[in-house]
Order: sequence, then C-alpha cells, then structure tokens
Amino acid sequence: MRLRINTAPAVADSSALHDCAVIAITVALTSALYVSRLGFYSDDWSFLRTFSFAKDQSLTGLVQSFFEADANTRARPLQALYLAVLYQLFGLQPFGYHVVNALVFAGGLCTFYVALRTFTENRLFSLAVVLVYGTLPHYSTDRFWYAAFQANLSMALYFASFYCSLRQLTSFGAMYSVWAIAAALSLIGSVMSYEVFIPLFLVNCLLVGIKQWQLAQISGATALRARDLASLYLAPPVVLALLISFKNSVTKRGGAPHWSQLDDALPAAFELTVGAYGVNLPRVLDVIFREHFDWAILGIALAAAGGIWLYLMRVAQHDRAPVPTRLTLALILVGSAAIAGLSYAYFYSYFRVSTGVNNRVANAAAVCVALFLVSGLALAANLLRLRFEGAISCLAVAAICGCGALITNTVATFWLNASRAQAEILEGLRSAWESPPPGSSILLTGYCAWIGPGIVFETDWDVTGAVGLLYRDRTLTGNVLRPWMVVEKDGLRDSDSFYSFASLYVYDARTREVHRVAGERAAAQLLRAVIADDASGCVGDYKAFGAGMPIW
Repeated sequence: MRLRINTAPAVADSSALHDCAVIAITVALTSALYVSRLGFYSDDWSFLRTFSFAKDQSLTGLVQSFFEADANTRARPLQALYLAVLYQLFGLQPFGYHVVNALVFAGGLCTFYVALRTFTENRLFSLAVVLVYGTLPHYSTDRFWYAAFQANLSMALYFASFYCSLRQLTSFGAMYSVWAIAAALSLIGSVMSYEVFIPLFLVNCLLVGIKQWQLAQISGATALRARDLASLYLAPPVVLALLISFKNSVTKRGGAPHWSQLDDALPAAFELTVGAYGVNLPRVLDVIFREHFDWAILGIALAAAGGIWLYLMRVAQHDRAPVPTRLTLALILVGSAAIAGLSYAYFYSYFRVSTGVNNRVANAAAVCVALFLVSGLALAANLLRLRFEGAISCLAVAAICGCGALITNTVATFWLNASRAQAEILEGLRSAWESPPPGSSILLTGYCAWIGPGIVFETDWDVTGAVGLLYRDRTLTGNVLRPWMVVEKDGLRDSDSFYSFASLYVYDARTREVHRVAGERAAAQLLRAVIADDASGCVGDYKAFGAGMPIW
C-alpha cells in the first residue's frame, strides 16, 4: 500500500464530505423502518425506573442514582452520563432515544471512514469497509436496545482516538499536543463507556507504528521522536492498564484478559467471518423469504444495495489510488480474522453469533469482519486479474450491504412486535387493575417472554421497572411466573427473590385478569399450569436469556 506524507489531513477535500453524507444516508435508509417504532426492553425498564424515581432530578442526581442502583455501573461512568442525558431529554418517550442512537452510530461510521482513509489513503477501499461494517447484522442489538447504546458511543470514540493518533504523525508544535490530548481523552471516554474495544486500542499502536514507518521511508527520517514513543506507544497501554485496574475494582467484567477463554478464538473467528452470515447466509435468506418476507424491507435492502453500487462505481472512476498488494491483503485477511476471534478472550465467553442481546458485544469484532470481507474481495479480484475498482467488486460490496440491511431489518421486526406485546400487556394490566396496593408483587403469565430475539418481559427487573412506572409506585415489584419457581409456606421463591402470599398477585395476559395468590395450593396450581403450557420453552428456557428464541 503506497502512502504519501503530508502535513494536511488525507481527507481534507470535499470527497470526504460526500462520502460521509452517503454513509449517513445509508444509516438513515436502513433504519427508517424501525427507528420510530422501537420501544424499551429488559434492562431499559430498570434504568428508567431508577431515573424516574430519583429524588434529585438533576443530571448529577440521575447519575448518582444509577450508580446506587447497581455498584457495577460505576465501571462505566460515561454510560451512566449518556443514558442520564437521554432520559433528561426524552423522559419515557423512546423515539428520541433511538434517533440519537442512530445519529451517534452514523457519526461513529463517519469517524471510522476518516480514520481509515487517513491510514490507507485509499478512498474506495476505506468507504467499502465502512459501508460493510455499518450494515453488518452481527451486532444488531446495538441498534435497538437503549441499555446497549453506550456500545455505539464507545465505537465512535475508539475511531476518534485512532484518527487523532494518526494526525499526531504529521503535526508539529502546539497541534501535536492538541491531537495527543484528544487521542487520550477519546481512549478514556471509549473505555469508560464500554470495554469491548480495549483490544483494538492495542492494535492501534501497531497500526500507528506501521504508518509512521511508511512515512519515514518516504521522508528519509531514521530516528523515532521521543514524544512519539511516549504518547503513541507507551501511554495507551499504561492508560489502558490503569482503566482496567479501576474497572476491576468495581466489577468482575472490567476488561482484564480471561486467557482461559482462548479456546473460543478459533470457532469465533470462523463463525464471525465466514460462518454465521457467510456459509449460513443461504439458509438465513431462505428463512427470511419463506417465513418473514416483507416488501418494504426488501425494497429498503435493494435501494441500499443499488445506491451503494452506483456510488462506489462513481468513486472508482475518480479514485485511482493503488489497491494494497496481494501480500498486504493476505496479511489483513489473516490478521482481521485472528483479532475478531481473539476479541472475546479478555471480556466474555463467546456466545456465538445470534440475533439476541448477547450480540451487543460484537461491534468491535465486526470491525475486523468488515476488513476481512472487503480484503477478501480485493484479493479475489487481484487473483482473478480483475480490478477492485471494477463493477463486479463494487457489486459484491453492495450485495453484502444489501444482505446486511435485509437481515437487520428482519431482526428489527421481532423487536417491534415485542414492543407491541409489551404495550398490550401493560394496557391490559392497567384496565384490569386500576390501583394495586402499595408493596404488591405482580407476576405476569399467559404470554411468551421473547418474540424471536425481541424481549417482551423476561426478568424481575424489567417487570418491576415497568409496573412501577405504569402505576407511578416505587414500592411495587414484579416478575414473570416461571416453571422453576418454588412454592414455600409463605410465598413463592425465584432464586434470590421472594414473593410473599400477603401481597402476591398474578396477571394473565390472555384473559386480562388479575388474581390474588393467597396460599400454597393456589401457587402450586399456577405453577402446574405454567409447566404444562410451556412446551415451546418460551417462558422457561434458560438458553433464551441473552439469545431470545431462534429465528433461523
């Protein structure tokens, strides 16, 4: 890959603005069908209950209440601040939350594009990678779930830090310090939002080193500047170590490496890059067209693919920057697959690619997946003696984006259906029971906890949050009536939660009736009915937590 040294940013011309506009339009187009209709899910209800009942409704008070509700959240102070700001702006109306998330997502993609183009100085390659990344369904939950919005914020700040580090290489005097400070603050902000990009910050040190070496080859420089050594290569690992130490002091998921999970790396690398939506893509598309077909979704996917193909062809006519060599592409291919697979070893056990909430941690690995796919296309074109700038390669990139848009929008329909099911349950409960006695416990039954990956009500925290907000009563608690609950002399027990017969009620979503559970006999009868009714596992399947019900 040929690089040019210059003191101005590599993307200072208007083409960068045009490309970012196309990225933003792609995000708007591919999310238009669902953004206005998404709701709140699972942890969202608990967070909103905490904010709504906070005694101090100032921003500081909301953040403090968030920390008090769960001490582990202190490991992500920027998440607490971000979610609190959204609550102050939009209250209990979900539309504004999801619009802001889409804007942050689009901003993160544009930052990714600017950083990658600055690094490669190849407009077409950079744009293709970012468009593929922006449409991958691997981390779909980050588009739908308020409790995971910090993942997109962390992503945007990660790419901002990478870009600032690259700008240091061609900056002098005061501007060097400005870029260095901006890079450090972006790193801290990203890690204080979420942990999944921690490994990629270490990769950034390697990438910046490669860029500096290539620039030195052109300029003839031989000595490494001491300030570069300190700010670009020593400071990031030290800052990361300090941040991880802080996080581990308040939570077990603070970002320290879990080397025992390295055995997940190989299957993770395969499934992320060529398995879940590669080898398995024909099956996924077959299920979508047979069972979940929607003309509007197909139209959006075709419009996105067609627009991207035409724009990439236009870019190819004007951008004649050389494509990376075969060796470079092969190294990117292997390196991106390896890093994608290893990205789980330090934070989470690999959950496999799913459409449920567990995929929220895959947005960092998906960066590597996008690089893998576009590099693979470029290498294949090279081996077949085709031009990456040609119509076939551009069409292949567009097809990947179109498939991603089709899959993501199909997944979104399940979240939309789950939101409607929530509204029906809460409306029915309010109609059946105008005012529960303070301190009551309400167990929900007669519905499926998941509609595909979409969460209706699945736990004690979302039911407690929802019924508390519904009746504006902080003393109410709730849960889903589960087959594994145990009947005791004085009440029902679910793990660490206990619901006394003195104030225990069940709401049946099918009959829209509330019943008092007055003793052991009534509770045992209810549990027998739940066990008999749950043949599909849509209430009592432990495997569905974090994954939802499988849709393909």
